[in-house]
Amino acid sequence: AVQNGWLNFSTSDKVVDNKVMTEQIVPTNTLANDSLKAMTVEPTDSLDMKPVVFDNAELGTILMQMADFYHVKVEYMNANTQHVRLFFNWNKTKTLEQNMELLNAFDRIQIEYADGTLIVK
Repeated sequence: AVQNGWLNFSTSDKVVDNKVMTEQIVPTNTLANDSLKAMTVEPTDSLDMKPVVFDNAELGTILMQMADFYHVKVEYMNANTQHVRLFFNWNKTKTLEQNMELLNAFDRIQIEYADGTLIVK
């Protein structure tokens, strides 16, 4: 209410004004903190892209892990092939095809890829 050029507020008006002001400020601070957390916290579902070193490991063990990572299946034409032991440094940043090429460089291994399946001959 305006009275003689002065603006008069009742106590209840001030409480309402303060409440409104507080409600406007708090969410802004909360959002800023949440945004900061989102930028600085590493996602928990991210893939571990560190290289994996297989030392004297069976081909079956190597291909099982690779198949899980690349979401493919593995079939063996000869069951004994999965017991061949290798030293292999698996670089997860490379494609499945690039890693297959490295594995195929071993004399006793021939791997082909067709229809979502690694076929070991």
